[in-house]
Amino acid sequence: VLSTATDGRYVVGFHAGVVEQHARQIAGSAELSAGRWLSGSRALVVWPVTDANAPQVVETLQSSGVVRYLEPDWEVTAFLVPNDPKYNQQWAPDKINAEEAWDETVGSSNVIVGIIDTGINKSHADMSGKITAHEYDYHNNDNDATDDNGHGTHVAGVVGAGLDNGIGMASTGGATLLMPMKVLGANGTGTSSNVAAGIEDATDHDAD
Repeated sequence: VLSTATDGRYVVGFHAGVVEQHARQIAGSAELSAGRWLSGSRALVVWPVTDANAPQVVETLQSSGVVRYLEPDWEVTAFLVPNDPKYNQQWAPDKINAEEAWDETVGSSNVIVGIIDTGINKSHADMSGKITAHEYDYHNNDNDATDDNGHGTHVAGVVGAGLDNGIGMASTGGATLLMPMKVLGANGTGTSSNVAAGIEDATDHDAD
């Protein structure tokens, strides 16, 4: 869910052919600090853009001739997940004809789904053998995408928790592998640029 723009942080999108070094030089000429480079999107996170400097920033970026857009680095928030004990039972498998689908396939370990969320609780019994070796935490900038909120684990469970194993819930694709990309913090919020980085990272590492 998009809510408000992260204070002063914007994302600059560049035309094809612009490399990271050039993009950072352009940001510097606009007197902006530069953060993460999104290689797949050819976009750079910059700050601060304020009411006071916005006209000059826009003029400088436009004059470069290689900028496609300038947009806020929006704050994103996970949807609310109710804590009712039987919440996961409210959407029964027969609502989506899952039993008929399972007769055809229960997913495949050749399919990797990137979970772009608050991370995954990798010690959860229903996640045993389900997590890929590659993971990343873009919220804290480290290699441990452990869930400290619960939303990402819930999403991962719907997608690919262990199926027909006598534990927890029945997922839609029990044989599917899961790649945790933590882009939201413990309070369920993050930035649109981190979401983009998580998507790029997952696809770069063979997520489907």
